[in-house]
Formats: sequence, structure tokens, C-alpha cells
Amino acid sequence: MSRRVAMCLTLLISFGVLAGLLFSLGGSISAFGGLSWMTAQAAGSPTPAPPPRAAASNVQAFYQGDPNAGWDSSAQFQTWWPSACSPAALTMALRAWGAPVRIGQVLDHLIALNAITPQDGLLHAGALATVAQGYGFQATTFWSWTLQNVAQVTNQGVPVLIDVVDVKQQTPYPGFSVGHWLVVTAVSANQVLVGDSSGYHIHSLSLALFHTLFTGIGVVLWQGAPISLP
Repeated sequence: MSRRVAMCLTLLISFGVLAGLLFSLGGSISAFGGLSWMTAQAAGSPTPAPPPRAAASNVQAFYQGDPNAGWDSSAQFQTWWPSACSPAALTMALRAWGAPVRIGQVLDHLIALNAITPQDGLLHAGALATVAQGYGFQATTFWSWTLQNVAQVTNQGVPVLIDVVDVKQQTPYPGFSVGHWLVVTAVSANQVLVGDSSGYHIHSLSLALFHTLFTGIGVVLWQGAPISLP
């Protein structure tokens, strides 16, 4: 995912003109420097329709079992790769927004939060949102979404991290019996497109498989203007 360089814009205009601009544009001022920005909404102004985003289409999957995927060290890779689907998914999403992060760095933040172990993987879904916020993103955790809820967000071009599990090992992905994290990039009438870090290298799920696997739990992160959430 691409690096973004902070831009500094100075406008030599009067306070009155600036206030008028902020009101008409929804009061949004954004800067990406050190992976941070801020937004402001003029009081009493209507919330504008969320603009289309391109992040979902920018998601690039990678295999968490690749020793060259961006780990801090070979020791980190050997210890963590089997249980690193959640930092892999978050890394995919952050990179899709242009953040120059590595899986090893994201994992370090989860470890610092005591939110992941080599034995059990991610312990707290909310930790993914916390890490995203630490990088300057807006993020929220959800606990009981449906496919329609996921589609509402991906239709805006925003990827959605989801937790899946195949408790009864009744799908083509029995390895997900202990849980796994995917990144949903699009939902169509007959399939769900995903980014997957597992050895299954999944690109899409049928709607039936999605309903079987999806726990309803996940995380959304975004930058800039607000998005429409369920």
C-alpha cells in the first residue's frame, strides 16, 4: 500500500470567508502526516452523503505464512504466523487506505494491548479498532451485523474486517474451526469478495458459505468524512 506525504495548505483569506467555506463543505479539514488527521463538522449543518471511497478496491491480500510478508524478524514470524490472521487483516485494511504499515508492526501493537497470543490468536475484537485509532483512523467494532450491514459499508468503497468460524467443520475451510479474520471488499447478488491471509487463499464466498461462517463480529475503519453505518 502506498505512502502518503503530509500536505500543508495555507489560505490567506478572512475569517468570514473561511467560516463560509467550512459551513458549505461540511467543515472538513484533513491532513495525513504520521498517519493522523482531523475533521470538524460545522454546527447545525446537514451531514453530507458519504462520498465514494476507493479503499475496498485497493485491498491486497497476502499470505500470513510468508516469512517475507513484513515481519519484524524471523523469530517473530516463527512464533506468530499461525495465529496472525487478525493483524494480517488489519494490515490489509490499513494499507488499502494508504498507510505504510507492516504486519509485524500491527502485531506489536496488539501484543502491547495484551490482545493476542500465539496459542489463541486475537482475544478481543475491539483491539483491532484500538490499533487503527492509534494510527489516526476512525474505527468501530460491531458485534451482531448481518450480510446486509456489511454490504451497506462496502457499497461505499470501505472494506470491512469480519470474524468467521467453522465450528462444525462443515465448510471447505475446516481450519477456521478456531476462527479466522477476513476483509470483505464487495458484496454482490451471489457472492462476497474477500481478502484472505490463510493458506486457503480465498477470493470469494458464496452467500450460503458466508452465512455459515460469519459470526456477526467485525471492525470497520475509515479516514476523512463520516461513513454511513448501520
